[in-house]
Amino acid sequence: MLFFPPVHTVLKESRIPRALQINKHGINAKKGRFPMNKMTLIGNLTRDPETRTVHRMGAESSVTNFTVAVNEGFGDRKRTEYVRIAAWNGLGSTCSLYLKKGMKVYAEGSVSVSAWLNAEGSAVGQLEMRLDRIEFLSKVFGTEDTVSDEPDDSDDDIDALL
Repeated sequence: MLFFPPVHTVLKESRIPRALQINKHGINAKKGRFPMNKMTLIGNLTRDPETRTVHRMGAESSVTNFTVAVNEGFGDRKRTEYVRIAAWNGLGSTCSLYLKKGMKVYAEGSVSVSAWLNAEGSAVGQLEMRLDRIEFLSKVFGTEDTVSDEPDDSDDDIDALL
């Protein structure tokens, strides 16, 4: 008969750094929380981002909110999901500066669900993401990247330096 020791015993006796160890309950030993609350999506902004200042734990923070439409399926089975995204502080400032309605983005972060009763008394839910990382997949508005196929023969800039 083969005997296998419990996983948490093997991890304690191994040389795996404590920050990477998962105990018998599936909890990261260092952070004390489940490490897998992650959402990744690609979609288009439904409107321009809105920034506001909030007071959290006695300090002022800025939060930028925007909604991303994510298309799924094709043909008759095509549907669209809307995910509200909250970007805090510096990341939020970057989003409010460069993002505009219609831009395609890659967003990554932790997800939560909000539920409430609307005016008619029926339950409504909304997916929300706390943004950790974003990439702009479409051209940032206001930047003109003009590339010419013809070489620039003018030596005006070189003459000015000499």
